[in-house]
Amino acid sequence: MKSLGIRSTHKIKMLTRLFKERRELTATDFICSNGNQYLGELERRGFVTRVKRERGIKFAYIEDSQKPKVAKYLKSFGVLVDNQDEVQESRN
Repeated sequence: MKSLGIRSTHKIKMLTRLFKERRELTATDFICSNGNQYLGELERRGFVTRVKRERGIKFAYIEDSQKPKVAKYLKSFGVLVDNQDEVQESRN
C-alpha cells in the first residue's frame, strides 16, 4: 500500500482515533495544524468519508466498507487492530 506522505504521523493518529471511536469527528477534534487538509487527503485516498453538516462544518468518519482498508493500513504502521475492530498501539 502506498504511503500517505511525509507527514503521515498526523494521518495515522487521525485514522486510529476515527477507527477506535466509531463516530463523526471534525478537524478541530484533532490536535494538529491543517487538520482539514489531512482529512481531505485521507478522503481522496478512500480511507474516510466526509460530509457537510450544519453551518458548513465537515465531519469525517470511517464507513464499514472502508474498515478493512484502514485496518490493513494501520497494521502496516504497527498499530494493532483486533477482531472486534479495536485499535491498540504497538509496544515495539
